Parts: sequence; C-alpha cells; structure tokens
Amino acid sequence: MFGHILRQSCINTCRSTFFSTASVALATGSITAINQAENRYRQWKKKDAMEQTNFPYYIRAMNHT
Repeated sequence: MFGHILRQSCINTCRSTFFSTASVALATGSITAINQAENRYRQWKKKDAMEQTNFPYYIRAMNHT
C-alpha cells in the first residue's frame, strides 16, 4: 500500500517535471522565434535605410514579402 502511494507520487512528480520542461522548451522556442523575427526586421530596416534612394527596388522588395 505504502509502496503504491510512493510510486504514484513519483509518477506524478515525473509527469509534472516533464510538462514543466516541455512548457519551458515551448516558451524558449517562441522567444527564439520572436528574437529571430526581430533580428530579421532590424536587418530589413537597415537595408531599407541604405536603399531608400533606390525606390523601385524597395517597391519590388515590398511585393515579395
């Protein structure tokens, strides 16, 4: 009886640990995706500032996104 309770609590602990790890991984993944998107946006803005004189290319780039 006591062994069963112990085993059940171990299973619950393992399960909750797995879920918390998975949610942390999920959160970290989304943070990474957000960071990548921000970096891409910054690079695009930098490129945009450099190519502001080249207006037709800017319109072409806008159509591709």
